[in-house]
Amino acid sequence: MVKETALYDLLGVQPGDPTATIKKAYRKKAMKYHPDRNKEETAEAKFKMISQAWEVLQDEEKRALYDRAGEEGLKQGGGGGGGGFPGGMGDIFGDMFGGGGRGRGRQQKSNATENVEHTLRVTLADLYNGKVKKLSLNRKVNCDDCKGSGSTQPKASSPTCGECNGQGQVIGLRRFGPGFVQQVQMECEACSGSGKKPVPRQFRCGACSGGLMRKKEVLEVHIEKGMFDGESISFYGKADEAFGKTTGDVIITLDAQPAPGFTFKRRGMDLVQQMDITLSEALTGFKKTVKHLDQRDVVITSAPGKVVKHEDIRIVAGEGMPKHGDPYQKGRMFVIFNVVFPEDNFCNAAGLAAIRKHLPKGEKWTSPGEEAEEAELLPFDQEREAQPGSGPFSGKGSGSAYDDERGGGRRGMPGGGGGGVECANQ
Repeated sequence: MVKETALYDLLGVQPGDPTATIKKAYRKKAMKYHPDRNKEETAEAKFKMISQAWEVLQDEEKRALYDRAGEEGLKQGGGGGGGGFPGGMGDIFGDMFGGGGRGRGRQQKSNATENVEHTLRVTLADLYNGKVKKLSLNRKVNCDDCKGSGSTQPKASSPTCGECNGQGQVIGLRRFGPGFVQQVQMECEACSGSGKKPVPRQFRCGACSGGLMRKKEVLEVHIEKGMFDGESISFYGKADEAFGKTTGDVIITLDAQPAPGFTFKRRGMDLVQQMDITLSEALTGFKKTVKHLDQRDVVITSAPGKVVKHEDIRIVAGEGMPKHGDPYQKGRMFVIFNVVFPEDNFCNAAGLAAIRKHLPKGEKWTSPGEEAEEAELLPFDQEREAQPGSGPFSGKGSGSAYDDERGGGRRGMPGGGGGGVECANQ
């Protein structure tokens, strides 16, 4: 006969359910109310209650004690180790509704083992399609035989040395002259610098070293569609364990990399890419196939007569990134066009004449008269030739005092920090 069911009710399970069912329910509730995900004021206190319930129900001895004696039995520590709820469930409900939740939350975290953080490299395609990756961990867990105490004695306490708090060193005073003392770190005499409480040889646990064992676990990291670079995935209670402490979390941070074979760049829920088209395609229309991140072929079309100018932008609705949490809602695909012009002499005179017939007419040329002089247009190499108003075309002479005082050039000239042709209103 179970005396109380409050802890089972917290997790939404029944007293007769197996540990696997309770574990599944705990994870679901913990993900819902974890303070990193849920920003409601009561979420932290609810998460604490859920964690405390799991701490009791996952332990066979504590669970049996709770079933037999209820909360009062846990408070009295009758099940070994004094687990359960310090101060009882009333304190936790007081945190939720009495305004004391934040301070208690910090206190609980300070009694937890350190979180373990990992960076997981993913591609943009992984974030588009979703993916499951496996991560292997070697973690320290409390020994099953001695429950993490390192001793076979009944109700053994923490294996950590209380004098140095497990550090192996203590702060002491050393005299080095009349009336002078200095603080120094010294080896803890109680544990001989080991940080561990000495356990009599006859009571030492033979299955572990100081209450801890190494355990290899494989975590399945579920990368959901639409997640972002830098987003975190937490595995609650999967960090290293320690006697008498709440187990910290393993936190996976996503590091997004470009998807091999694709040129997409992400902007929120939108995807952006550049596309080269020929001048003929820009003027007469085209069909292009875009390979999407899920390997689909998306055909985009520019109808004949619709002119696409250099650096024009078009969008394809519904072909961007899926929204995290609602993958059926998607952003846009932006296409920025780069019109590639043909090289010199790409066509003979007859062909050019035929093309000219279909292109808009330019301004009609009128001869200015016989005295007009003809000038040839020459190509300009910006990398190798002097920029406008620089070098021999500065009009200042080579190496003049004026140039020396000005630092050897002006904006748009060698030494003046400018590059390329620049024009400005005078």
